[in-house]
Amino acid sequence: MGRRRELALPAAACCALALFLSWPLAPFAKDAPLNATPAWRERVAQLNAWRQGGPPPPPLAIDPMGRGSRPRALGQGRSPALLRIPVAVKLGDSEWQRLIGQAGGRYGVDPALIAAVITIESNFDTAAVSHKGALGVMQIMPSTGRELGLENFFDPAANIDAGVRYLAAMLREFDRIDLALAAYNAGPAAVRQHGGRVPPYPETLNYVSQVLATYRDLARQRGK
Repeated sequence: MGRRRELALPAAACCALALFLSWPLAPFAKDAPLNATPAWRERVAQLNAWRQGGPPPPPLAIDPMGRGSRPRALGQGRSPALLRIPVAVKLGDSEWQRLIGQAGGRYGVDPALIAAVITIESNFDTAAVSHKGALGVMQIMPSTGRELGLENFFDPAANIDAGVRYLAAMLREFDRIDLALAAYNAGPAAVRQHGGRVPPYPETLNYVSQVLATYRDLARQRGK
């Protein structure tokens, strides 16, 4: 949601492959980029630099739990979870399998498809923050997270639950995996505006292609 990393797909897919080989196949907007203020963009840059080994960002002059003053740095509404400094949560394969399997069963989405989305969105980085403000393992935009009732964007269980719930809604609306993925990336309005087709945005076309290729690899390996 919101931005994509360039990933080495074979290496990224291998991380997900081990989780899903034994799982049976299940039957079967996004928002515009965050209108972030300069202060929020600077905060994202600080967090990304910190995650890559740089100095820790300075503390925010606001209660991290969101009590009291309004988080003006975001420029829109109250979203206390965004103010927590993300720390990567290291999960084992069995824990990823449990979280993804539970969300897939809850919302009727193939766990292998969820794994493919996570692989391309964040490569299982629970502290991922994009330059457009997408957050967490499934790269959820803040306004979408608010609509989904997501409070802690960097809690992998909560992020996966919200992301899969949103993906399931896109699958129900468009009834095709490629269109649902396009809506997850570019927003459902963009898919509707292009006559129920994948929008011809290079980022979206690349995203849909990468997720589908990873999904096919996972399904193929699981079927062996």
